Amino acid sequence: MKLLGKFLIDRGFISAEDYVGAMVHQAIKLPPLALAVHDLSLMSIEEQVRVFDYQVHHQMEYRVSAVQLGLWNEAEFHSKLIPYYFERLKSLGDILVEQKKMTLMQLSDALALYIQSEADGTMHEATLFETKKNSPRRPAKTSYNATDTLYIRMFGEHFHEARYESILSSSPYDTLDSEVEMLNFLQNLQMLCAFIRADRTLEMFQSISSLIKNGKDCTQFSGLYTEAWKSMWLVRDRILGGETEDTIYAEMGESLNELRTKIERECRS
Repeated sequence: MKLLGKFLIDRGFISAEDYVGAMVHQAIKLPPLALAVHDLSLMSIEEQVRVFDYQVHHQMEYRVSAVQLGLWNEAEFHSKLIPYYFERLKSLGDILVEQKKMTLMQLSDALALYIQSEADGTMHEATLFETKKNSPRRPAKTSYNATDTLYIRMFGEHFHEARYESILSSSPYDTLDSEVEMLNFLQNLQMLCAFIRADRTLEMFQSISSLIKNGKDCTQFSGLYTEAWKSMWLVRDRILGGETEDTIYAEMGESLNELRTKIERECRS
């Protein structure tokens, strides 16, 4: 899967200089590691003093100094720092629009082409957006900006009513003409969910994909398959209505988690 930035360069939407400038802007806007450690209380004040003192005397980076002092707990710090930085990470699309390298309309056209190019490509067993077990979950969106609204609109246009009705009226392998096309469709939904940081919805689409990949007899899990799609349609409507995933899952989370558990159990059987 080609990353969005490389795709935008290759298709002439932005220059390599625009991309580098956006990524540099993204990097410099993130808090320094020392501030993150302090904000998250990963070390005591006394330990932070020791790290700063060691850093000055030995001219070393903050993390290297903490490691050499035996104060860096890789597993614990990683699990807390990743969500901290994700929460503060501005998307490439946001930055390009903010820097006037692209308009929202141009970004919309580019994303539509990007999604289509992925649908036309080879379906891979793993995608860029597949989450790994035991990895820290990114913080959910608490509000949506103009670029998020664009992604949400595209999500709704991709997962439209006619397609939903086609899914419900067909068996998994007959839907959208073929299994491969259906899996590509699901991959694109995952991509759009990743853009708006709807990770739990993304994971449900991954589960539906697994159900199709692992199913030898469609009739065995047709009821589960239908239930999953009906649930995702309700989530889709609420996302289009401007609700964040946290709000939706506060109400629906228990039933959706139970549904995912059933799907995973079916896939393992």
